[in-house]
Amino acid sequence: GGVARIRGFVPDLPGRPLGAGVLRVRAGDRTYTVPAPVGGFDWLLPLPRAAATTHLRLSFSAQAPLPDKDRRPIGANLNLVEVFPALPTNTFDFGTAGGARLPARGIDQDGWLERGAVIDLPPGGRRVLRLRLEFPDWSGLPEGRLTTVLQADATAGGEGAVREHRLPAAQYTIVDLPVAASGEVGRLELRAAADFSLPAPDQRRRTARLVTMELQPAP
Repeated sequence: GGVARIRGFVPDLPGRPLGAGVLRVRAGDRTYTVPAPVGGFDWLLPLPRAAATTHLRLSFSAQAPLPDKDRRPIGANLNLVEVFPALPTNTFDFGTAGGARLPARGIDQDGWLERGAVIDLPPGGRRVLRLRLEFPDWSGLPEGRLTTVLQADATAGGEGAVREHRLPAAQYTIVDLPVAASGEVGRLELRAAADFSLPAPDQRRRTARLVTMELQPAP
């Protein structure tokens, strides 16, 4: 059990495909798939089952040779692997590129959300999940609409607890979600009905920005 922390960076090699793929981490009997854009990464991966030995396998889908005379094929540079008995922090800064975060897909390094995003949640007792979201006034939309789906067990079939949220423009919105006690890795899905273009020259279309996420014990 516990949490494995994997930190490193994907280098920007001109003319090379790095930054366009994903990282698959096999941790014991669980596989996490996370984006691998150019820049730093700092993933906190829940390890739900205790074992005498847990094997970590990292596989980058994009690979390129190093420049000049060093022609080794690489996917990234690995700086650090740590193992904790529990999460080393309860607050995750999604708005800062390279900040420590739980496994997530559909969320850019600066926190902008695609129309569908997923965050894996570690096992634990009853907790409250707090999201701080930003919806800009330059989006061209009067407000945003976000659906959250909270699944206590990421491997369980069927729909989890579904809630609808309004995101008024030009302000931050706080969303609190009760998380039931579970011995398995859970999952939070974020779904949006509409997206908008980010200011030029940025060519992305996104739905809102996740600034921070907190996972605190329930009162």
